[in-house]
Amino acid sequence: MLKHGFTGGDFSPPVCAVDSSNSLTKALSKNLYNVGLYALRQYYFQEHKHLRYESAYHLCKDNENYQILNTDIAQQTLKVVDTTFRSFCGLIKAVRAGTFQQKVRLPHYLPKEGYFVLIIPRIKVKDGSFKVPMSPAFKKEFGEIVINFPERQSRLYINRTYQVRDYLRNKLKSLCERSGLIYQEQEESYTSKASALDGDDMPVYNADKPATYQFSGKRVKRGLYRSKEGHLINSDTNGAANIGRKSKQNGFTGLSRGCESPVVKNQSLLRLCRLENPRPRRSGSVNNIAFLY
Repeated sequence: MLKHGFTGGDFSPPVCAVDSSNSLTKALSKNLYNVGLYALRQYYFQEHKHLRYESAYHLCKDNENYQILNTDIAQQTLKVVDTTFRSFCGLIKAVRAGTFQQKVRLPHYLPKEGYFVLIIPRIKVKDGSFKVPMSPAFKKEFGEIVINFPERQSRLYINRTYQVRDYLRNKLKSLCERSGLIYQEQEESYTSKASALDGDDMPVYNADKPATYQFSGKRVKRGLYRSKEGHLINSDTNGAANIGRKSKQNGFTGLSRGCESPVVKNQSLLRLCRLENPRPRRSGSVNNIAFLY
């Protein structure tokens, strides 16, 4: 059993012991998150500014939790800490500028008995399974961690899709709470069918009284949407813009001084979304996947 405690000088808050390899990896990631956050908090208290990732890395790389994790996974965990603290510093600047009025709190440590995800930059599936990359020290003491995929991939894919969606929703909500942001879910019916550039109205879908609506544009192929005037934009960007239009934020209002009138909004969105040679691409590898198993 790996013994955890105070290691790595002043940059290691107390951590907990765990009993299995799977739980251990997630606990190590959580421990490293707290180690990195401790370093950034202490620097902020002393210097009143953000400690850059490169500097925080040198403070944390000799920590026991970093050494036992795979280097790529450990660095991804520290990058999450860096992003979280950058958001905090950005909110502080917004408060000073008068553009944000809510109370801003320092990012909190993860619970002592909690876990944090393993962010694996790249995985390679072979013969229906893949090995979680870990350091030689971890493999020597605990062996390898292998995740097997069931044969019924279609059913697995559907189930995992909903699981990942729910997980990402909960994760985003948790990150917002830790960063002092307001989490709000937005109803999104017809946002993929309506044309954001043409300012189409978007009703709320009623399952009891389904109706058919006509919109100015349409999706012409996977990943590509054509507006009423023939402008081609990315389908996801069109949908995201429509979700913004449906929200209380009213699209881009308050986000850019250059987006005041509907005409200017559409022109700005067009410049943002226009594709010269739109070719939807499929990736042959999986990058930046967060696993919680």
